Amino acid sequence: MVTNQQLYLAVGIPMLFNASVLGLVVVLMNSKFEAINHRFDDMRDLWRAELRRVEEKPMMGGLVFMYNGKMCVGIIKDELMCRIDKNFHAQAITKKGCRTMDFTNRPMLGYVLIDESGMKSKKDFDYWIDLSLAHNKDAKASKKTPAKKLR
Repeated sequence: MVTNQQLYLAVGIPMLFNASVLGLVVVLMNSKFEAINHRFDDMRDLWRAELRRVEEKPMMGGLVFMYNGKMCVGIIKDELMCRIDKNFHAQAITKKGCRTMDFTNRPMLGYVLIDESGMKSKKDFDYWIDLSLAHNKDAKASKKTPAKKLR
């Protein structure tokens, strides 16, 4: 016969442990989402304060900022996406936290993703934003597809 104490030791303690681990996971996830939302807010504030002709578009599972009708920067999952000069791409991916964007498992030359380690300071963050804005002048806008007519 199993006593209440044995039952508690066999079932209760593992359940408490699992609940506390789950609680920690939830706290970590919430802090991660909070950081991402904060990054969206920082990006919005920066763009609204300094630039006009900016449009936010949900795209690729994140939020992209179009400038002068051209994709410029965005947040995808928890990384900063930057559109940069293709001629600078090889040099850019040598920087800490930077990698080639490979949306749909196809490397995209001229598009990079920067993780948190690559933008620890405001100086790092501003570097990537400035690089994208510098390229925006020469970037080509994608062809807009005409809206489908409803019958």
